[in-house]
Amino acid sequence: FQSRPIFAIISTSAVILAAGYLLWLVKRVFFGPITNSENASLRDLSFRELATLIPLIALIFWIGVYPRPILDRINPALDAWLKQVRPAQLIEQPQTDETAPFVLAPAPPPVPEVTP
Repeated sequence: FQSRPIFAIISTSAVILAAGYLLWLVKRVFFGPITNSENASLRDLSFRELATLIPLIALIFWIGVYPRPILDRINPALDAWLKQVRPAQLIEQPQTDETAPFVLAPAPPPVPEVTP
């Protein structure tokens, strides 16, 4: 975004317009007037749908609050993939933190300023 700010402007505008369109769509579809009288007596959720939805919601919250078991399971595959994709940029460091076994290569030293 720093090298081509026009892409940042276009991307940001697209996200804002998409969010506005989505909110307008949800308002019209879910909260609009009932146009068919047969739909007025429909229940929102049956017991079977609610029994399916509650465990999924609990799992979503559990993963959001405590993601460690899932991250521990995918970490070895991610490390192997990173070794294949960017072997020249990754430097293996002594593992001091469980979450960061690799770090990016250090940046080159700064160029000294030349004074006239």
